[in-house]
Amino acid sequence: MKIAFFEIEEWERGFLQERLKGHELSFHKEPLTADNAGAAADAELLSVFIYSKVDEEVLAKLPKARFVTTRSMGFDHIDLAACKARGVIAARVPVYGDRTVAEHAFALILALSRKIFLAYERTEKGQFDYRGLQGFDLFRKTIGIVGGGKIGLNVARIARGFDMDVVVSDPFPKPELAGSIGFRYAPFEELLSCSDVVSLHCPYMPETHHLMDTKRFAMMKR
Repeated sequence: MKIAFFEIEEWERGFLQERLKGHELSFHKEPLTADNAGAAADAELLSVFIYSKVDEEVLAKLPKARFVTTRSMGFDHIDLAACKARGVIAARVPVYGDRTVAEHAFALILALSRKIFLAYERTEKGQFDYRGLQGFDLFRKTIGIVGGGKIGLNVARIARGFDMDVVVSDPFPKPELAGSIGFRYAPFEELLSCSDVVSLHCPYMPETHHLMDTKRFAMMKR
C-alpha cells in the first residue's frame, strides 16, 4: 500500500518505517494543500495533521486515495461531505492527551486563582510588593465544566481532589460517572450562573461557534 504522510517530524519517520514495513511510504514536512497534493497522487492512504486542508480541491488531485486519517482528535480541517462523495473513508484519533490537557487546564486555573503570572512579572522586574496578589481558594468553590468528554471528566476528577463542587453540562449525560466521580449535571445557563470557575472542553463545530457571547457572559458571576 502507498501511504503519504504530511506534517511529519523527523523523529516520527523511524517509528512509522519500523511499524509499516512492506508498505511504500512517503514523508512530507509541509501540510497537505492543493499546491502540493500532486506529490501524493499515487497514494491510497493519507495521514495528515491539523494544518492540512482536505477539501474537494485537494481530493480532486488524489484520485487513488481511499482513506484519509488525521493524527488529531479535531477533524474540522477535513471536508467530510467531499470525502463521502468520493468514497474516501475519513478517520481521526479517538483520544489522546486527555489527562495532559486536563492537568494543563488546571494549571491555568491555579495560575489565575493564585495570580502566579502577575507575581512572576513583578519578580522579574525586582518588585517584591505583595499587595494586590491575594488570590482565592478553590476549596468549596464551584467549577462548571462545559463538555463532559474524556478531558472534561478528568478535569472533574482533579477538581474533586481540591474539594470543589463540580457541575457539568453535556448533551449526552452519563449518570453512572456523575455518581462515581462526584459531580452533577446541569443545563448550560444554570452552570454559568452558579460557577466560580468555568472551563470549556467541547469541540469546535457550528453548534459551539461563539458559545460564549455577551448574553452568556452576563449570566456569570463577577
